[in-house]
Amino acid sequence: MRAWRKNFQIFAVTAVIALSSSGIVVQHAFAAANQMYLSPSSASVQKNNNVSVNVRINPGSAINAVDVVVSYDSAKLSYVGTSYAGSPFGSQYPSAPSAGRIEFGAVDTGAPVTSDAFIATVTFTARVDSGSAAISLTGSNAADAGTNQPTNPGASGATITFTAPPATGGSGGTSGGTTKTTTPPKTSTPAKSTPTSTAAGTATGGTATGGGPTVKSPAATGTPATVTGSRLQYSSAVLNIVTKTPTTAYIRYGLNGQLSTSTPLSGLATTHAISIDPATLQPGTTYSYVVVTTDQQGVASQTAVQTFKTPGLKVVIGVFDANHHPVKGKTVTLHSTPQSVKTDANGFATFTDVAPGDHHVQYTFGDKTYSEAVTVVNNVKTAGSTQTADPQNFSVVYGFVQTDLHLSRWIGLSIAILVVALLVVLAQAGRLGIALQFRRDRGVPLTTQPVVVHSELDNRVHSEVAQPSAPAPQASVEQHLNAIPNPSQPLPGSTVAPRTEDAATPAPRDNVQGN
Repeated sequence: MRAWRKNFQIFAVTAVIALSSSGIVVQHAFAAANQMYLSPSSASVQKNNNVSVNVRINPGSAINAVDVVVSYDSAKLSYVGTSYAGSPFGSQYPSAPSAGRIEFGAVDTGAPVTSDAFIATVTFTARVDSGSAAISLTGSNAADAGTNQPTNPGASGATITFTAPPATGGSGGTSGGTTKTTTPPKTSTPAKSTPTSTAAGTATGGTATGGGPTVKSPAATGTPATVTGSRLQYSSAVLNIVTKTPTTAYIRYGLNGQLSTSTPLSGLATTHAISIDPATLQPGTTYSYVVVTTDQQGVASQTAVQTFKTPGLKVVIGVFDANHHPVKGKTVTLHSTPQSVKTDANGFATFTDVAPGDHHVQYTFGDKTYSEAVTVVNNVKTAGSTQTADPQNFSVVYGFVQTDLHLSRWIGLSIAILVVALLVVLAQAGRLGIALQFRRDRGVPLTTQPVVVHSELDNRVHSEVAQPSAPAPQASVEQHLNAIPNPSQPLPGSTVAPRTEDAATPAPRDNVQGN
């Protein structure tokens, strides 16, 4: 029994040593529980070529979200992009990368993740041809699916070793054969050449990096390629290439005119369909590229620099003022690459060609420009050879209050003013009619006139004007009748004499009570 145990221990140690020496990566299969890590843990790359590492997690318990922070040496590596294709974390929230740091979040909107899972692929370009650089996970975390509390997983990174590219053109294409290198035939009168014919001489070969033999003479033009079409998706590109004679071909491409990345070398043929690594592409982004071909005589040629642009994401932004009223029919602009769109009747602006990353929505009101930040995530999903992406919706609220009135509001306000004015006129007319009717019923003149009252005590005529606020004087019926002027008498407001008496010497009347 002891001999069996001893033999088993010897076998186990020998197996571990054999696996280690053979270079088999065992980290993915045997990552510790509650561990976030990079796979592979080590890789080598030539200068100006790409290298990718996968971010993975063995959660140890059910999780539904991760926060990933990748740190790297920006003097030795250039960040190319991050791909989430194939990740169970369906929604991603990346932030703008900075020199030496990439951060993004990912959320699983379906069932929680309970076993070892892929999160994302991060791709870099080597900037040096010697030494090494570390890529590490710093500040990364995960959230427990039940409590949403951080799980504080451990972290392990990767080491990238840089190697110098070969001095001459590489060996064969995908068929494994050897490309024959020959010196172009000498001619008595060198043919004219364009600057692109010499650029091909700097390309390196090899199956992984592509490329052909060094062009030794600018007079050699080889067999130029023609790009006949392409199939572009959010982070996918396939270019169709045709040459008149059989050639090998590869594509050099990159951002901002920097052709720092190469595709693998295709086999000898007159038609080529060259795919570009999706891990190096982003939606809504323009890439520069050239096609390098090498014919059967070993003469290389290169096309002029061309570009292709991947389709962008759809983003819908609701624009509101400080009172949360929609800004309708107004032009708003989305930066970084400026796109201007008018809002619809509900205040929504739809942009259809947006790259992932941090953007600013700008709107000018009066003499001031208002800006709000939005972050568009790479939510591309790949099913087979087809990619899809759901629209992303945002709402921005600016710090101004709209004061301009639309035509419909002006019309409504004008109608309201006319109605109020008409009601006022009708009210005034109604009051006047009531007053006229009242005066007719009482037999009172329209204008106020003196009322003459005779008194037996002082035998004098008193003329009093009725005041609206004073009580009416107490008088007999006869006095009221005598106070009403005849048509032959003077107009109201004059002193009126009795009918049978002389105006100069009024006579007293019997049974008249004076005041």
